[in-house]
Amino acid sequence: MTLEEAATGLDVVLVAGADVRDGRPPRPPVARRLAELGLRAGAPVRIQNRTSGGGAIVAVGEDRIALSRDILRAVRVEPASAPTPAPGGRATQPGPERRDG
Repeated sequence: MTLEEAATGLDVVLVAGADVRDGRPPRPPVARRLAELGLRAGAPVRIQNRTSGGGAIVAVGEDRIALSRDILRAVRVEPASAPTPAPGGRATQPGPERRDG
């Protein structure tokens, strides 16, 4: 699936850089810029908001990046792995690190 097809709020992982659906690679400067922003294979991403023009605000780590519809269509993703079940059947996700003192 592409980032455009991913549901808002769904955790996904980039499968490949900006590969467009018809197999043509994006312009090298675009792919390079996306990689500089953290959008590279294996990166966890979440769509935060959709824009009226078809773009979206995506979360990459602690950063928020605005992407156009064309870029959303070009970036291939897959759903992130499901949270690990905890004893008692409740799912857990990593939380903030605790520090004593």
